[in-house]
Amino acid sequence: MRATTLAGLEDLLTKELLQLGARNILKFQRGASFTGDRGFLYKLHLMSALSIKVLIPILEFNCGNEKEYYACLYDFHWEDWLTPRNTFAFECVGESEWLQNRMYGAMRAKDALCDRIRKATGRRPFVDKTSPDFYYYLHVQDNKAALFLNASGDVLHRRGYRKQQGHAPLNELLAAALIKLSDPKGHRFFVDGMCGSGTLGIECCLETLKIPRGIFREQFAFMNFPDFDEDLWNKILESKTEKILEPDDRFFLLIDHDPEVLKKTKANVRAAKLEDVIKIEHKDFFNIVPPASSGKLYLNPPYGIRLNADEEDFFRKLGSRIKHHWKGWEAWMIIPESAYSLIGLRHKKRLKVMNGNIPCYLCGYDLF
Repeated sequence: MRATTLAGLEDLLTKELLQLGARNILKFQRGASFTGDRGFLYKLHLMSALSIKVLIPILEFNCGNEKEYYACLYDFHWEDWLTPRNTFAFECVGESEWLQNRMYGAMRAKDALCDRIRKATGRRPFVDKTSPDFYYYLHVQDNKAALFLNASGDVLHRRGYRKQQGHAPLNELLAAALIKLSDPKGHRFFVDGMCGSGTLGIECCLETLKIPRGIFREQFAFMNFPDFDEDLWNKILESKTEKILEPDDRFFLLIDHDPEVLKKTKANVRAAKLEDVIKIEHKDFFNIVPPASSGKLYLNPPYGIRLNADEEDFFRKLGSRIKHHWKGWEAWMIIPESAYSLIGLRHKKRLKVMNGNIPCYLCGYDLF
């Protein structure tokens, strides 16, 4: 199998795969390949915090032009995989001189599949881009192509708890990566100082209490596979649910200065069924006092593609505020590369990532 992720998160993904029990792990750009049985496929979808989608390779072929591409896909025994009663969808990525665009690559794959099924059965299946029975993923690079069965369906970072989002929502994978990088085990106090719609705080809570990331999803594509073992899935789901921790004396605080944004935060926290665990307050980060002598402070401050003078001043003030008022804590931030030097603190961990099209760092600081 292969799991894809965001650029920069490959090492964290391979570590997660190893911890979950994957074998023969090989890292590649924006993902990793590995082996595992059917039970591991189910467990990965339930537990992974850093995967975008899980792919099962089923065909590799050479194609120097569009005709060869169509012919190779037409020759594939699609009738062994689906019937005219099934729906399907293709996603095509990559680039080649002969490939006009990704949409065209998906369209020609659809033509090959339908023509093959029609010849074998006299009828054709239909495309369903919203919720198909089978998702197929094609990767084209120069004169080579690979066909995968997408076991996930919709991308896995859409956990299902984020019912509302702010102006610039944080990708759940980046939030989860920052939490994992910070290693929250053993800590009691967690504060998200600029929570927005609450993604960082919710991901922190899920990680700390060992709540499966996939528990909010009702459907994965593998549930449509002919060999889907519902009893095995329910057994794994029950096993992982039983291992969820009680919050005990852990304290999760989310704050933001915008009351309208906090309405969305509350809706998302409620959807994640964490309203009894997470405390939400309407406050300005620059005016609050730490709730304890030590803990983890998480921040995803606002920023744009280019920093203006006001934003530069903001990051200088932010670094000063953290340094002088959060002594004894660890600060973990997602900050644009252009603002890194403005914080004025020496990092203990730093990981370069892309937040959309903005180069950023996931940074951790000890505040002595």
